[in-house]
Amino acid sequence: EDLARPTRIKWPIGIEDDFHPCHIEYLKKRGFGFETIQRFELKACFAVSIWKYRIIIPIVYDEKLVSFSARTVCDVDPRYLHCPNDDAVIPVKQCVYNLDLVTDHIMICEGPTDVWRLGTGAVATFGTKFTNRQINMMRKKGVERATILFDPDKSGQENAERMAVAFDMLGIDCQIYKLRDKDPGDLTDDEALDLRRELLGREGICAI
Repeated sequence: EDLARPTRIKWPIGIEDDFHPCHIEYLKKRGFGFETIQRFELKACFAVSIWKYRIIIPIVYDEKLVSFSARTVCDVDPRYLHCPNDDAVIPVKQCVYNLDLVTDHIMICEGPTDVWRLGTGAVATFGTKFTNRQINMMRKKGVERATILFDPDKSGQENAERMAVAFDMLGIDCQIYKLRDKDPGDLTDDEALDLRRELLGREGICAI
């Protein structure tokens, strides 16, 4: 099946490197700036087809662009649209966002904005439901310890428990951390740094 997959992804029509005011305002409201755009190589669509008013989020694995996700800057559903599976080198739900930049201890979140806030060592599974391939990708990266930071609702915690069992079966030390009031992506910079210190110890003092 993988032999029939595309070797390069197909970007949305109308993708731009320049961000329009609506994109900038959304990022600013979430506490993100141009350094986030540059660090994660984000792109934008303004008023084209299903991708309009979305931030395009490249997904890289083993230093190769394999897919993308798109986050709306408006109050509409769905919040995220993903690259169609037929156009992706690896389908989004078989990817782990930011996996190339992890060490042996990772923080596992739901979405890319959580990763933007927590920085190096944080990854996202694009929702609380995960696949065996995602677990194996993390194992192959040499992960020895994992902290799961899914939403505190019933579904989020049930999937966190399932993931913890999967890691345990692979001999990977895992804990579930429940944030009471907000998602990781909604933390302030100071709160994110404190959380990194708590979860990663001395490693958490490194630059986000």
